[in-house]
Amino acid sequence: MNDLNKIEDFWKWFSGIEKQYRKFFTEEEVNTQLLIEAMNNRVLDFGQFKWEMREGKQGVFQFIISPNGEHELFEISQRITNAAEPHDNWQFLPALPPEKTDFKFQIYDDGMRLCDVDASEWKCFLEKEVDGLIGVTIKAENIDHLDSDTQIAAGETIIKKLIGEAKFIDHVAGLGVVDAFLESEEEEAFSIDKLILRFDEVVGG
Repeated sequence: MNDLNKIEDFWKWFSGIEKQYRKFFTEEEVNTQLLIEAMNNRVLDFGQFKWEMREGKQGVFQFIISPNGEHELFEISQRITNAAEPHDNWQFLPALPPEKTDFKFQIYDDGMRLCDVDASEWKCFLEKEVDGLIGVTIKAENIDHLDSDTQIAAGETIIKKLIGEAKFIDHVAGLGVVDAFLESEEEEAFSIDKLILRFDEVVGG
């Protein structure tokens, strides 16, 4: 089956079962595990994607196919969601949208231990590179006990929450996490709660 047929087959299947997924958000009984496994099988057939369903506004639910921050997968998730027929009850998104956050979340470290992260006091430095992409450096002193990969994953998590996964994929060249800025970076650094505004300024500048 070619990609186009696979995508068409996916949406035909979804159209026949979407009412069951809407019951995730009601008091009605539904075999949640069976539905999760069914969607996992369908989505993973396209590649290493993640998916989420959320309550949106005015009774419209969001169905998100996340490309895990990968540009190549993002192109595929866009093809998938663009092929969906408009639906009164669903909004189909090819990446995780921005979301409100209290800057606190949990993440697994390299030992598969669940760690609490508080990003509310973090600071950012943005640098526009010659190709127009943005280098991001985060000062996060309170996670220096975590391994370097987990620190980067924590930084990516909060940035994607604030600006959305699509902007992250399209505009972020790289991410570094440090416990102290260089002197030149310190002068231009800002609190992470201002990231949305400052990021758009740098992208457009």
